[in-house]
Amino acid sequence: MSNNVWKWTAAVSFTASAALLAGLLALTEAGWPKAALIAAIALLLVGVCAGSIYRKRREAELKAAGRRHAAALIGRYRHDWMNDLQVLLGYAQLNRHDQVKAQIANITEKLCREGLVAKLGILELTDFLINFRTETQKMELTVLPAREISLAAMGKTGRLAAETMIGLIRAFHDAVAEGGEAGKLAVAVDVADRDLVMRFSFSGRYDEPALRRHSETALKRLKKSGLAAGLVFGFQPELAEAEVRALSD
Repeated sequence: MSNNVWKWTAAVSFTASAALLAGLLALTEAGWPKAALIAAIALLLVGVCAGSIYRKRREAELKAAGRRHAAALIGRYRHDWMNDLQVLLGYAQLNRHDQVKAQIANITEKLCREGLVAKLGILELTDFLINFRTETQKMELTVLPAREISLAAMGKTGRLAAETMIGLIRAFHDAVAEGGEAGKLAVAVDVADRDLVMRFSFSGRYDEPALRRHSETALKRLKKSGLAAGLVFGFQPELAEAEVRALSD
């Protein structure tokens, strides 16, 4: 039985039986047989049981979905780290010591970068950035905080900036041209004069009208808040750039 069937069975049974119970209570007081009241109570119990079954099924499905998502995320990270380690091992076997040092530096930089991303402090943003890697293959995303930055400590500015970043990343993703190589988006995050600055740089084939349209939607709340200090866009063939500056509140 599908989720919707269980849900509507529970809702209809519970609502109908509750209404019927109320009516039959009044009729029983007027001398109607108690058998009718017993039938209404039985129907009410059916509604309660159906609701309980639906809730338990839904909880089980959510847990299973969470496990599948976690497995996909672990698999993706495992794939990335195995690639890095295999490259490192290859250079070591060839006694290319300079390349070994460079690869170790690359791995260290990646670890530091992911640590800085995790410290941005807005749960919805960090969750989105982590999950993005498992949800799409048509755009590679790199987020580059210049230092340890806590958006959570920036109050309304930080929350709106996180929302805007998510929206613009989706805007670039949705504008990627179908059928070609994966696009690449780098997002640099820094603080200048207490204002938050986000720079987006996309390379690859893209639909410019779609990017303009989706970007406008992503920036709507930040503009409305009055905290948008500067919005700069640049569009070229296979290269799109944007800079968003959010005032500290």
